[in-house]
Amino acid sequence: MLFYNFTLNSDTIIHDYSNFGEPVDLLVTERSKIDWSKSNRFEIKEGTAIKSLKPALKVVEACKQTNEITLECWIRPSFENSLENSKIVSISDTDDSVAIALMQNAFDTMFYDSYNYYVALSTKSTSANGSPYFSTDNDNKYITLHHLVYTKDSLGQEKFYLNGNLINENLKPNDLNWSEDMFLFLGSDHSGENNWKGTYYLLAIYSKALSISQVMKNFRSGPTDDLNKKSNDYQVKYYPNPATDKLLLEILPVEVNEMGDKSIIQILDLNGAVYYEEFIKDPNRTYSTSIDVNRFPKGFYFLRIVTPNNSQAHKLLVH
Repeated sequence: MLFYNFTLNSDTIIHDYSNFGEPVDLLVTERSKIDWSKSNRFEIKEGTAIKSLKPALKVVEACKQTNEITLECWIRPSFENSLENSKIVSISDTDDSVAIALMQNAFDTMFYDSYNYYVALSTKSTSANGSPYFSTDNDNKYITLHHLVYTKDSLGQEKFYLNGNLINENLKPNDLNWSEDMFLFLGSDHSGENNWKGTYYLLAIYSKALSISQVMKNFRSGPTDDLNKKSNDYQVKYYPNPATDKLLLEILPVEVNEMGDKSIIQILDLNGAVYYEEFIKDPNRTYSTSIDVNRFPKGFYFLRIVTPNNSQAHKLLVH
């Protein structure tokens, strides 16, 4: 019913290429807050709301008729997202009246170092804002490209897929009860708050619940043919060496890897005992940190950067 692949155009319109009914195009009103310099990649850099030019009536009507829905997207979140309820995509008419919303919850704050996703879906058995919410129920420790698929069938069976894996199931009975004057939003909600920052590669909504095989097929197909999947490689700077109190560490990615492979910093002694370990939260950004080595016994260590395809080690002396 809806299909956005974010094909680059000279207008500030994100076109619906679903070829189903009247297109529900989206209007970009604050061009300075987005980066759309490359096709199939639409990045929201600062808080803004992208709103459909007209209500998403065809979605409401089709989904109410089948009592089913699938929301599918390829996205890569930004490091700077709010603590909770960051709206990736939503169909709503007010802040308290939501048909469906995909949200990101938490990331790098004083108390949180991971994030997850969850969906609000309004039915006759829920509140008007779609609660209780349905979560991916996992902890993502670093920024990477995610294929997210949420489905609900006519029996009320909810499923959440992340990168081709079924990670949560739930039962949400009763019919959809959406109003017909709801708009589609990207990156925010009706209030213009709960901003989400990140990159959209693909977004689709169906009036049926995709099967596991269909989800896997879409995951294997990927969002675009020109995806940069090069392995993460880093330049590492650290000082002082020898270190006595604080070790200052700077890690610079050599080139962008859109997949954003898991990368881990480790400090190990010569016997392989790990004294420090941390995820690089955004593998495509320069990362700087200060490590307290006061608790380390004096001696030689290895500072190691580990990625799925390689690792590099550097000698470190603590005295």
